[in-house]
Amino acid sequence: MSANHDNNEVGSPSLLAQAEALVETHLRARLQRARRELKLAKVDLLRDPSNAARKTHLREMEKQVRELETQVEVQVARVAEACAAAPPPSPPAAAVTETPEAPEQFRATQAEKAEHGQDFVRLQLAAETPRASETTAMFSAAQAEKARTTAEPAAAEDQPPAPSAPSEFLSADELAALRGS
Repeated sequence: MSANHDNNEVGSPSLLAQAEALVETHLRARLQRARRELKLAKVDLLRDPSNAARKTHLREMEKQVRELETQVEVQVARVAEACAAAPPPSPPAAAVTETPEAPEQFRATQAEKAEHGQDFVRLQLAAETPRASETTAMFSAAQAEKARTTAEPAAAEDQPPAPSAPSEFLSADELAALRGS
């Protein structure tokens, strides 16, 4: 076998360590579930302390939790042994062999891309930022609009009310004419 396939062989130390770790994870999940079921069994027994079936179920759950705790301890020792027997992982072979020119060429390409990106950002900012004359014109227009809206209500207060639809009340002249008759 070649050196590249040693880690993938059936029964290789690293594969065995991974399998043992997986079994440990499974046992820990079972232990966690058994502990939850033990709590539920205790609650059930507290609700009905004279129920013999619930007492038996509680004892079975306690026994199961103890057994699983023992199995987890044994499995932790197995994982430690398997990891100690496994060789340290070798770094993956480089896909591209590095030459003295490769980093320099990469840096030059990255610098060129960065410069293009900066130019693009500058153009966007220039297009979005209003010029000083535009800003002044926008400010003046806003001020004129504000002055116009402020002046309109004041002018309306100075003028007498415009004649509107006939009123059901008589004017002072009409009242005087009626009284005199």
